[in-house]
Amino acid sequence: MKVYCQWVLYITAMLVFLRGARSKEEGVQTISRHRFIRVVPSSVEHVITLTTLEEAYGENKVIFLRSAGILDTPVDIVLNDHSFDSFTDDLKSADIPYIVENVEETLIEKIRKRRDVSVEDEFDHTRYHFYNEMIDWLRILEKRYENIASMFTIGRTFEGRDMYVMKITSNVRDENEKSGIWIEGGIHAREKISPATMVFIIQQLLEEYGNDDVVTELVDGLIWYILPVVNIDGYEFSMKPLENATTIRQFFKTEADVESEVWKALYWRKTRSVNEGTTCIGVDPNRNWDFKWEALRVNKDTNKTFCLISDPGLKPFSEVEIQNIAKFLMEHSYIDAYLSVHSYGQMIIFPWCWTKDNISDYEDLQNLSDKVSKAIESVNGTKYRSGPVPSLISTVTGCSCDWTYAVAGIKYSYGIELRDTGTYGFFLPEDQIEPTGIETLEGFKEIGKHLISLDHNETKKDRNDATSINHSSSLLCCFVYLLLLCI
Repeated sequence: MKVYCQWVLYITAMLVFLRGARSKEEGVQTISRHRFIRVVPSSVEHVITLTTLEEAYGENKVIFLRSAGILDTPVDIVLNDHSFDSFTDDLKSADIPYIVENVEETLIEKIRKRRDVSVEDEFDHTRYHFYNEMIDWLRILEKRYENIASMFTIGRTFEGRDMYVMKITSNVRDENEKSGIWIEGGIHAREKISPATMVFIIQQLLEEYGNDDVVTELVDGLIWYILPVVNIDGYEFSMKPLENATTIRQFFKTEADVESEVWKALYWRKTRSVNEGTTCIGVDPNRNWDFKWEALRVNKDTNKTFCLISDPGLKPFSEVEIQNIAKFLMEHSYIDAYLSVHSYGQMIIFPWCWTKDNISDYEDLQNLSDKVSKAIESVNGTKYRSGPVPSLISTVTGCSCDWTYAVAGIKYSYGIELRDTGTYGFFLPEDQIEPTGIETLEGFKEIGKHLISLDHNETKKDRNDATSINHSSSLLCCFVYLLLLCI
């Protein structure tokens, strides 16, 4: 209790202190030039201070490109000239070291001018593409490999874009005897390497079928469902500022006075849904799942925390994109693996997200994730860590792999955090797209081989049991709650 009170006093003191710091910035509405700083939190106190600073200053003055939460992991922050001195003074007061970064050296990757993809063209895996470009190419692949590939939509986004999924399987075996594996990318808009990796892996599975023994076995023995981009609206929004830039270097030279709204777009994370009663746009789609969901708002009248980068929304499953995925997964009971591909951090994470307690299947999921890590490392030497979410990041609520494990009953539910560990962060150089895709596919092969080795009927039974237990627990909780009301 004493330790708890000390933390409460510490946080309260920080809020009081930062409210004063924030008052120094009142009345500043225009944004001129921006500067990057990098902070590496090395203690829990650092994380708490940075989290408090992020809320106290707000996105109009300070943009956290990644919220603090993982110890010894870089946090990049964009500051306008008006906020630079006061913010860095606050860091110094809290004994948090920082370095000032050179934008051009940090973000040196190429973003080439968009072009149309026709049947005669081959897809360029050395640059990031807009959504329509990716889908146009997948349609070409669908026709080219029509014996094993088919595309369909699971619904539309908030802004009306079709959420296309590529299904890959052969007719060598009866589909009723196969396990399904679901892989999704781009749940967060700014994680550009994720959709790029999805398109690359789709192409590799199709091209290597009949040529590579392992790929052939996995396509014959499984049903692959790959959704390249979950958060399509957010992804397109974050790509828009770079539409006419041939390189990032050119972008920063021609846009010397980048407005804060452009920075927000470049590093956009959330969906693009409109939330009634507030000017804030979007919800974090990986905090919006209906399992251990928690609201972050502390003041319902002012919606003070509503614009936070990880806002879970007004209610679970408020986002139509997440509804569409959940509906599909619940309707396809043979899906035995769920992989949500993110960046960055080079980690393989699994439930629970919401608590440090281990799941009953901890040993199985840890052993498989260790195999995946070794397979990835065997290609280029890229090292991945693996474990439950709190052991590598921090506890979070409403995350996808908790819901897929607990409610949909998908035992092998993982999150994959791709390259890198913070050097480039969300702007991974485009010459790393292909190496990332090659090594990630090797990891996915391990999961596929594991699914094939299992008794599918037994896996299905376990899944039904898990769903049944979850529903029973929910009913028990409701009964206890009603009983307490009656006492």
